[in-house]
Amino acid sequence: MLECLLPGDVKPREPRASAKEIMADAVKLGRWRSVAEVRGGKWLPRAGDLAIYDRSIAGRPETSWYGHVDRVIRVSEDQREYDNVGANEVAGSWRIESTPFNLPRLLGFVGGCPVGC
Repeated sequence: MLECLLPGDVKPREPRASAKEIMADAVKLGRWRSVAEVRGGKWLPRAGDLAIYDRSIAGRPETSWYGHVDRVIRVSEDQREYDNVGANEVAGSWRIESTPFNLPRLLGFVGGCPVGC
């Protein structure tokens, strides 16, 4: 990401790996979009945006920081799901799948531009 920035560009996020840190950075930068905005028809992610998921385990507070990140590839024409690419589900592998916007563990998205652009 840092190597792709042009002079004067603003980093869309800090170079982190943790889903919860990426989410917190996005909130600070005005780039966080909650899944409620999507479900309410107010916003849609675009190719390149990040999807953030909760992976905590109920009743185990030590897992409260567990999360996951995928990259959006495209939004379906009916706007009910999005295709995404992710990794880490199985060591050394990538996967592409479709995910519905009503997935219970979907928290929201890190948009490519700040809210209001």
